[in-house]
Amino acid sequence: MNTKLWEPSNPEATAVARLQRELGFDSYSDLHAWSIQNPGAFWSKAWDDCQIVGYKGSELYDSGKDFISARFFKDAKLNVAENLLSKGNDEDVAIISILEDGIRTEITWAQLRAQVGATTAALRALGIVKGDRVAAWVPNVTETIIFTLGALSIGATVSTASPDFAPAAVQDRFGQIEPKVLLAADSYQFNGKLFDCTSKIAQIEELLPSLIHTVQISQFAAWIAPFMGSPLDFEPLPFDHPGFVLFSSGTTGKPKCITHSGAGVMLKANAEMLYQFDIEAAQKVFFFTTCGWMMWNWLFMALGRGATIVLFDGAPMYPAPSRLFDIAQSEHLDFLGVSAKLIDTAHKEGLKPIKTHDLSNIKVIGSTGSVLSPESFDYVYSSIKRDVHLASMSGGTDICGCFLAGVPNKPVHRGELQGPCLGMA
Repeated sequence: MNTKLWEPSNPEATAVARLQRELGFDSYSDLHAWSIQNPGAFWSKAWDDCQIVGYKGSELYDSGKDFISARFFKDAKLNVAENLLSKGNDEDVAIISILEDGIRTEITWAQLRAQVGATTAALRALGIVKGDRVAAWVPNVTETIIFTLGALSIGATVSTASPDFAPAAVQDRFGQIEPKVLLAADSYQFNGKLFDCTSKIAQIEELLPSLIHTVQISQFAAWIAPFMGSPLDFEPLPFDHPGFVLFSSGTTGKPKCITHSGAGVMLKANAEMLYQFDIEAAQKVFFFTTCGWMMWNWLFMALGRGATIVLFDGAPMYPAPSRLFDIAQSEHLDFLGVSAKLIDTAHKEGLKPIKTHDLSNIKVIGSTGSVLSPESFDYVYSSIKRDVHLASMSGGTDICGCFLAGVPNKPVHRGELQGPCLGMA
């Protein structure tokens, strides 16, 4: 076994340790074995521990004749948006948004709920109903979250892409799902350069004949303003109702649609956040991502934990290589999520935030996107923070989640992922 770099100071206080004790298991490996041998019982327990709002039903799992026909919670009725909006106190901050140019905004849970109610009403006024598709070609900003929650409230299916995608690339993706409404970026900034998107919006509208309405980010507040005061309106949906469409990379032809159950994505992400990362209500959770990566979907599911999500749109090392560490310090992040490549780049840049930044609040550093090298493990503990849970993650767009990730009641060893996620064989 490789060198031990970290071990939890109070492993018995973690959620996964509590689950072990409750179910009578002596080790994480025993708990994991139970979770994959008893999928219905495990995911039912995750439903309860994550405080999912809705009707679970009595049929927890039907294995079917193969994995394609397998079904979880066949009788269930719930709404993803309702769950993501049900946890936080009205006066607490739900979302913090930071742009590359330094503009910072925040929105409380009460404001978020009010704006989602208005967005739902605005979409219904356009005739959007359960089963329709909507799309967003957007930066990683608060309006994108609100738009998505409004659509999910109705039972519409959402697909997102970042605004650096050219109109043809947008057509390759969104053209397959025939969206009725598009949320579009007017502009965005990256690496110090401002990009005007208005001419591309017109091109995208021509390439997507299914569109009945386009909302530009700058006009979003005006679009929902007539509907402010509308109550939250959640459509009860089956567990396997499609919530999101993600896409394959497109390296072997046109990108392939990957349709995900909204409730499945939510339950999987919240189980990971609870059991694999020990994320609690009111913690601040950040992951550097665009809206074209599944980690965006994963990040905003942290609302279901009652956490505050911190969004950043821009280049991760502009105007200085320390930009993400600056955000971690100023926002007092509890969870800092980055790609393995960013950790490697910070190492090559010679950054030593352990000396230059106050990162005392960070409890977990999550890394994914590629293999985290043993040298990067060393760098995290020598130059970023010594007492931190470094959770190297392996997952994929195909499941919109992790296969392997952190195990917060176990040590971290150099160059190693800690273990498989509960429920993942």
